[in-house]
Amino acid sequence: MKILGKMLFYYVLLWASVLIAHWMSPSFRDAIIVNSRLNPSIARDVWLLPLFLALGLQAAGFRSRTLESSYYGSEARILVGLALGGIFYLAVSAVFAFALVGRYVLLFTVIYGNAFILGARLLQRRFVAKNSRRMLVYSSVRAYDYLCKCLERDQLGYVVGGFATLDHERGSAATQVPEDNILQFCTENLIDDVVVELDASLSPSRRAALLSCTAAGINVVSMNAFFEYNYERVYEEGINESWFWDYNKEHLDMYYIIFKRATDIAVGAVGLVIFAVMAPFLMAVAWIGDRGPFLYSQTRVGRFNRPFRMYKVRTMRVDAEAGGAQWAKEKDPRVTLLGNLLRKTRIDEMPQFWNVLKGEMSIVGPRPERPEMTVQIEQSIEFYRFRHLIKPGITGWAQINFPYGASIEDARRKLSYDFFYLKYASAALDLLIMMRTVSALVRGAR
Repeated sequence: MKILGKMLFYYVLLWASVLIAHWMSPSFRDAIIVNSRLNPSIARDVWLLPLFLALGLQAAGFRSRTLESSYYGSEARILVGLALGGIFYLAVSAVFAFALVGRYVLLFTVIYGNAFILGARLLQRRFVAKNSRRMLVYSSVRAYDYLCKCLERDQLGYVVGGFATLDHERGSAATQVPEDNILQFCTENLIDDVVVELDASLSPSRRAALLSCTAAGINVVSMNAFFEYNYERVYEEGINESWFWDYNKEHLDMYYIIFKRATDIAVGAVGLVIFAVMAPFLMAVAWIGDRGPFLYSQTRVGRFNRPFRMYKVRTMRVDAEAGGAQWAKEKDPRVTLLGNLLRKTRIDEMPQFWNVLKGEMSIVGPRPERPEMTVQIEQSIEFYRFRHLIKPGITGWAQINFPYGASIEDARRKLSYDFFYLKYASAALDLLIMMRTVSALVRGAR
């Protein structure tokens, strides 16, 4: 619902932009309204072009709350999103309607659409700054410090107005609130939200105090729900055994399973055909580069922790792992010149369409890890193996939200996105991930 609400808001702004663009265009200025109605010749553009542009913004990741503090980041994503939506609309119009949008209409739509959306974002930031919600954090000192770091980095419109410790730790500079005085503190300090770290420390008296806050109209939310709503990932420290006991499998219904498999077969087949056309050229370039093999395979961990052979185009030197398995990292010196280009465009992943057609992988899912790396990570991250409850994928929620993982801490953060996908996997989320993957390719990201 949150995605649909923002898309509707963007759609209205872009709809106004298209109307203004037609009015600014020399070809349509005097023919927008015919017989008190919208000119039928431009009706398609007026109603459908804003929809494609709004979808382009979603594909570019513009809805991310973490962009609030970055003007240049917002501007770049707006332009990328409008470009993606415009290109896709041009392609669809040419194929199905045998028509193209006027160049002036597109130009003015992008100009005014960019201005309206960026202006709305700036107004939103100003509104949030003046109407910040005051928050009481009811947690351990460790969880409080972690949440404060996240809030400092991302402007979400919250101000921490107090801290009630669960474990009687001291040393924090935050205001200490006695557990028997939480409601009074919230009332006197105009607290809007209480964020609670759910653990065994919540005694009956503490739960009663929080229920009193809820009865008084104060929003009480768990740390897990706060992170899922605002950061679209799970709270790493909030994962425990009961999280998996309550794991909701209803989203894996028959219709979603059919949709996912049909998408895998369709995209996998098309991807393999495209790769077959590109393969001879890439093979020749790779052989000229270092006389090494073009393709290679590795054992990876699949669904339910079952191993399988995953195929890739070789992007590293032949002796890249002569000393054993290593973490891949950004600007890895082992990557060849051609390999760097293949990685940025993800062409190196295209042989995995064969794994998709075989049913070992899906288009969307957690990236499959090597068994030796999985063992190493599981020694530090207790529930890491549960990311394999679903098929691994060529792209995934973690891949489009977090860069290269080159450490255990990076693996922990990426796991928080993988578990979010595990919990909320759906056809809509799969389509969004695929759109954002296209956006990442346009930006040259990985």
